[in-house]
Amino acid sequence: MKIDSRLPTKTDPAASPKTNGTTPAETGKPGGGMTLTVGTVLKGTVLEITADGKALLDIAGRTVTARTMVPLKPGAELYLEVKEGGAMPWLTQADKKGGAQELIRLLFTEGANLAKAATLLAGGGESAAAPPTALPASLLEALAAVRGEIADKATSGQAESGKLSQLLALLRPSGSQAATDIPLSKKLSAVADRLAAQLGPDHASANEIKAMAKLLDAHQQINARPSGNQPDFLIFPCFFTGNAGWGEWLFSMETSGGKEAEEPPCTIDFFLRMSRLGDVHLKVLLQGESLRGDFLVGEETVRRHLADAIPELAAILAGHGFQPVALTARQATENPLHTFRKELETKARLRPFALIDLTA
Repeated sequence: MKIDSRLPTKTDPAASPKTNGTTPAETGKPGGGMTLTVGTVLKGTVLEITADGKALLDIAGRTVTARTMVPLKPGAELYLEVKEGGAMPWLTQADKKGGAQELIRLLFTEGANLAKAATLLAGGGESAAAPPTALPASLLEALAAVRGEIADKATSGQAESGKLSQLLALLRPSGSQAATDIPLSKKLSAVADRLAAQLGPDHASANEIKAMAKLLDAHQQINARPSGNQPDFLIFPCFFTGNAGWGEWLFSMETSGGKEAEEPPCTIDFFLRMSRLGDVHLKVLLQGESLRGDFLVGEETVRRHLADAIPELAAILAGHGFQPVALTARQATENPLHTFRKELETKARLRPFALIDLTA
C-alpha cells in the first residue's frame, strides 16, 4: 500500500529497508507532525474509495490517499505498518501486528477492568461498581444473552472439539461472519454504550465491559487470516467459572527443523491470572504424541502444590494418548505478564513500543 499524500513526519533514525541504514530524508514541520518510524504500526479508517480505485484513509486524524492491492470498504478499520519513511512513505497492511499491539496495551493498562468484566462474563461474580441486580432490566437481559452465548460453548474439562470450534467462531474476524451475525466484541460494545448512556460515560461498569469488547476485537484482528508476510499465530481468551480466574492462550505452529516426514512441533502458551494460584505461565510443546510442559509461577508454595499434582496430570494426559509426557514446575524469575508481552511481540514480529503515548 503506497501513500500518495505527503504526510508530515519526524526524522526516523531507524534503517529503512531500501536505504541500508541511512535516515529518510524528509522531515515534518518543526515541532509536530506524525511520526512514521519504520516498523511503527498505525490504525486507519477507510473514508472513501475514489473513482480510480484509490482509498482515502484517516490515520491519526490526517487524511491520506493510498493505492491498495486488497479490496477495502468505506468504514473499515485496519492496521498499517510503516515499511519505509520519508515524503512518500510505504505502508503495508498489518492487522495481526496491530491487534497484538492493542492486546498488549489493554492487558497492561486495563487489567483491573478486564478482570471484573471476565468475572461477569464467566458468571462468577458481580461488578464492584454496579452489581447486575442494580442495572436496568433491558441491560441485564443483553448482558445475560452474551454470557449465555459463551456458556453454551463452554467445555467441562473434557476434550470437546465441537464446543471449542463454536467458541472460537465467536472470535472470528470482522467481515468473516454471515451478514446477519454480529461479532461478540460488537455485542459487548453495544451493551457498554447502553450502560454509558443510562449510567453516565464514566461509569465503571460501562468501562469494564468496553475494555473487554476492545480486547475481544483485538483477538479478532490477530486471528484474521494473515495476508502477505504477516506472521501466522492464534490467540484466544479463556474464562473460568466460579470467579476462579481468566487468561490467554497463544498457539503457533513452528517450522520443523527435522526430517520432512516428522510432524512439525507446535507451541501453546497459557498465561493465566488465577484467583488462588496467582499468575501462572504454562508453556507446552507438542510434536506428534509427545508432550513437554513447564509451569512457571510466582510463589514457591504454588510451585510445590503444582509439583505434587504433576504425576496425576501426566497420567491423565497419557490416558488421552500423549506419550511420552514430561512436566516440570518452576518459580518464575519474571512477571508472567511481561513474559507474555515478550512472547507475543516475538510471534507478531513487533518492534518495542510505548504502552502510553505521552506526546501531545
